[in-house]
Amino acid sequence: MRSTEAQIGGGLFDGLTFKIASPLELSGALALRREVYTTELGHDGIDDADEVADHLVACDPAGDVVAALRIVQCHFRPFDVERIVTLSDFLPANRTPAEIARFCIRPDRRHIQKDHMLHVGMLKLAISFARKRGVTDFVTLALPRLRNLYRIAFFRDLRRTVHHPTWGTVHLMHLDLPSLEARCLHSSEPMARLLIGADPPNILV
Repeated sequence: MRSTEAQIGGGLFDGLTFKIASPLELSGALALRREVYTTELGHDGIDDADEVADHLVACDPAGDVVAALRIVQCHFRPFDVERIVTLSDFLPANRTPAEIARFCIRPDRRHIQKDHMLHVGMLKLAISFARKRGVTDFVTLALPRLRNLYRIAFFRDLRRTVHHPTWGTVHLMHLDLPSLEARCLHSSEPMARLLIGADPPNILV
């Protein structure tokens, strides 16, 4: 099989558009989250942060939202994560963090080979969004089922398992974007080059 990076031009994300949600797409993203979260987690996942967050989505050729996540930027702090942990414990004061959360993918689109690595496309979209807006760090309280997904994008597990009042057991994870860029600039690792490399035409930020 050809490397992950080489596959970008050969259809890795074909048939999908990754972008910042329009108002109509935002409605689709929140509807998808309600359906997935209520069914799988027992809570719809909707809160006040949705009003100030940037919502990123993947859309199929029909325009339907098949994946979504949200990013809350630094000027809308405190983040949800700050209800539980103190960011200054591991982030210097001169950083510009953002919180990434509410990752959801339509159940019938979760098969990586079938759906051209939709998961990876969403992570690349989030990283591209952050780099273009001066975000230096992502923080998240990852559900156990999402730990490995975030690790794909080189998030570091800070080995702090905490109890969230809504989600129960979650794991504090952190991505240092400048360090990732430095690490991946000359990396031979396909996934690293994919995440930091140039965006294909269907990733729009």
